[in-house]
Order: sequence, then structure tokens, then C-alpha cells
Amino acid sequence: MDAFDIVLLVFIAASAATSVSLFKRRSKAKSSFGDKISKTTADTDTRTPRLRFVYEDSQGNTSTREVTNWDDDGIYIEGYCHHANDVRTFRRDRIVSFLEGENLLKPLAPKLDDGGKGGGAMEILFTGFSAQEREGLEEDAASFGLLVRKTVTKNLDFVCAGPRAGPAKLAKARAQGCTVLDEEQFWALVEDGVMPN
Repeated sequence: MDAFDIVLLVFIAASAATSVSLFKRRSKAKSSFGDKISKTTADTDTRTPRLRFVYEDSQGNTSTREVTNWDDDGIYIEGYCHHANDVRTFRRDRIVSFLEGENLLKPLAPKLDDGGKGGGAMEILFTGFSAQEREGLEEDAASFGLLVRKTVTKNLDFVCAGPRAGPAKLAKARAQGCTVLDEEQFWALVEDGVMPN
């Protein structure tokens, strides 16, 4: 095994660890809907009415989807997709139009890509986390439309403080009127639009 093979193995291991970490954070933050549904019972379960909609995926492809046994958190719809014959998660903001069932859904969670202090996207800074945790949280925040900052700036809206957050940085952020969040409050903000008190 030469140096290239060793570097490649380290990269693969680091990528796998990052994916597992993101999956754990995502699973912790999302509902336990996956525990409530199984593929074998999805066709016969009638706990929720049917949804039908036109969906555009991340590559721009559109398709008509029929979903039963679904759950909605205002950002995602998760349920049994008859098009895929499996449980799927759909981003609400990628639904082009509803054909049936729109009135049954929760209100669409507010977008965080406008309304910040500077008039553009809301800004967030993560501090007090390990480098790997911070990187994952920053990617998640960006995917929800937040602008990620590395330092306290004049337009900063939120600071998400981990267990090792420095008191000086938090004091500076509070002095500028930033809202300081913990990780749980961050997830409530991006997933449900719940602003901390």
C-alpha cells in the first residue's frame, strides 16, 4: 500500500464519518415518522389521506407523485410514494403544484433567505463546536437559506453556541443584538420556523 492508497482510505473514512454525523443530526431533528411506517403496510395504512402533486427534483426533472401515510412538518413531506414504491421525503418548496390534498398540510415554514438585518438572507455564526460538527451545521444552515459567517459581523442575526463557546464572542454578539441559540433551538428555527424567546 503506497501513500496515495493511505490518503484515499483516510478520505473515504472521513467522508463516511461526516455522512453518518449528518444523518444522525438530521434524524435527531426530524420526526420519528420513519418508525411509524413500513413499506409493507404503506399501501393499506389509511391514517392520512392521499396527497397528489407535481414535484421538481434537484436536477429540474418534474414528475407527478402520489403519497399516502404521510407526515408534514412545514418544510418536508415524508410518506409512502406510489411512484417510487417506497418511503420518500419531499421538500415542500420543490412542489410545483398540488393536484389533491394541499388543504390538509401545515402552513409552509418561513424561508430564512430574506428578512435579515442587512435586508438579505439571515446570517448565522456557529461557535463552540468541533470542526467537524461546525462544518456539518454550516452546510445544513446554508441549505436552509441562511448565510453562514465565520466572525461576528454587523448584520449577524444568530449565533449558535456549542458547549465550548467563548464568553467574549457571545458577549460581542449579544451587544450587537444577535440572538444566541443552542443547537436544539437552531433546528427548531430552520425546521419549524420557531424563533427562540
